[in-house]
Amino acid sequence: MIRRRTTTGLGALLAAATILTALPAASGAPTDGTDHEAAGVDACRPAAAVDGLGAGFPVDDQAIPATGTVHATTVFVDFSDAPAGADTLGAAGDNLRSGVDYLEDISGGRLALQVAASDSWVRMPEPSTAYPFERGLTYAEHVRYIEDAVAAADPSVDFSDTDVVWVVATAEAEAISYSPTTNFLDVTVDGNRLTHAVTIGADQWSWGGLVLAHESGHTFGLPDLYLTEAPADDPGNHHAAVGGWDLMGLISGHAPELFTWSRWQLGWIDDEQVVCADGTTPSSAELVPVPATASADASQDAMLVLPVGATTAVVVENRQRTGYDDGALATGALVYTVDTSVRSGDGPLRVVDATPGSAAGLDDAPFGPGDRWTEPTTGATLTFATAEDQGSADGAPVLTVTVEPDTSATPPLDLDTVVQPRCLGGRGFLAVRVQNGTDVPVSVTVDTPYGTRTVEDVAPDRYVHRTFGTRSPAVPAGTVSVTGHAVVGGEDVTSTEDVPFEAFTCD
Repeated sequence: MIRRRTTTGLGALLAAATILTALPAASGAPTDGTDHEAAGVDACRPAAAVDGLGAGFPVDDQAIPATGTVHATTVFVDFSDAPAGADTLGAAGDNLRSGVDYLEDISGGRLALQVAASDSWVRMPEPSTAYPFERGLTYAEHVRYIEDAVAAADPSVDFSDTDVVWVVATAEAEAISYSPTTNFLDVTVDGNRLTHAVTIGADQWSWGGLVLAHESGHTFGLPDLYLTEAPADDPGNHHAAVGGWDLMGLISGHAPELFTWSRWQLGWIDDEQVVCADGTTPSSAELVPVPATASADASQDAMLVLPVGATTAVVVENRQRTGYDDGALATGALVYTVDTSVRSGDGPLRVVDATPGSAAGLDDAPFGPGDRWTEPTTGATLTFATAEDQGSADGAPVLTVTVEPDTSATPPLDLDTVVQPRCLGGRGFLAVRVQNGTDVPVSVTVDTPYGTRTVEDVAPDRYVHRTFGTRSPAVPAGTVSVTGHAVVGGEDVTSTEDVPFEAFTCD
């Protein structure tokens, strides 16, 4: 369920992107010769684990599809207390055009924005200060602003095929201070139900069309990558998660391309361009610079993904001074983590800093040729290099990343557990069977809501059978925890597995 949320801008340091909501009314050949599909690309595509905007797959079903043609209708608005200046409409349109160009460029032509616009400034029915952007805009107040703009424009603007409305305030309206978005509009006009709207405020005159591009990212389902709450140990740093490496973080950053992960979410990168490492066998990729992924064919790698948990992964991509990254302060292999269970604004993506503690913050985060980094969960080691005799179409270097598994790690115990509900005499029982697939004897402890039992030294390939009485005809859902302990290669090894069971009733 999407929660009602009211958010205000975080000042000039933030990307000023806010989404106001209400309760709804393709792989290139890796250099080691292995097939990218060996790990299975789906293993590198964790499912969405939060409602609304997030980093998982698929994006929220309320999002506008980011491929194909999207019809946007722009309403340029001014106010009685902030009338638009003479000859300012063209400048406002040019400002937006740069945002449209950005989106179409980085999509590699997979997104086409068809934009219609009011041919003059549309006067709003109330003064700009009547819309409380500066006092904490609520969802209802945001909708009122959009409804007023649509109603005022309707006599001269056709909304019949509109997918998203862009309401653009004149630069004179300083009270419309920032640019929130909603994916939960419910306004019917010209026979068309409008569901998505971006409202562009004063921040566009500082950051240009990238404000529109950022806000459009929300309409496509992408989360905010700045932090709505700065870290306790770094107060005021709302960009401690990704710095200036992504448009959904810091719009005014030095390298405002979109992460390859976000492009994959939107369908702007094919599965064939993703190298999916499994962390247990060596793998490698030759990564073209991020801007080149838009035009790369299926034989060119866009990113390497190393899954580390059910909702988590590590991503490596190549950032060079090309495209919208031409102002990057450092270049190389950018490594970041993804957690699809983390909400928008809480850091679902976080850059790994190759130079922690430097004065440049995350601006010099990329790893360079010869650098190595060990992923802390799997113990896998990533090594970075420049691919020999290779370069992208614009001459920027192609980077090689190699993943070596942690061969020193002791494998977990192999215990196969089956929990079966049973009824006897009108009462429920849990029958638990555990098979030891490990090559050494294992002591097995079975812990249930109805008791705990331990069996010592279960031989390899042998079973443990235990039954637990519940003393009730109606058994609620629960979990059986199975813990194994053994000595493997001279080391004590303990593994625990939680096995859920469904509720059942004995008639």
